[in-house]
Amino acid sequence: MDKFPATAIVAKVLAMALEVYALPSGTVHLAQQIESKNIVEVGGLVEVWGKPSRSIVRGNWRYHSIEFIVLHYNKTEILSGKTTVMVPNNE
Repeated sequence: MDKFPATAIVAKVLAMALEVYALPSGTVHLAQQIESKNIVEVGGLVEVWGKPSRSIVRGNWRYHSIEFIVLHYNKTEILSGKTTVMVPNNE
């Protein structure tokens, strides 16, 4: 049974966040928190849920945090975490 690494799942979550939240060019990934609770097999189906949890402005940058949870198709929690990005503030 081949297992899919948690960090690979999180990389995909971050790529999805770039699309969903329309993060602009110049966005910098600052921090990542991961709590791995289960494994997923290669080819397994998962659901990803995320929500913005914090947004602050400092100088020319806007800092966004996004909390997320990854569930196996049977609703078993695989991992959860939070990612923080720094976005150019062009306002």
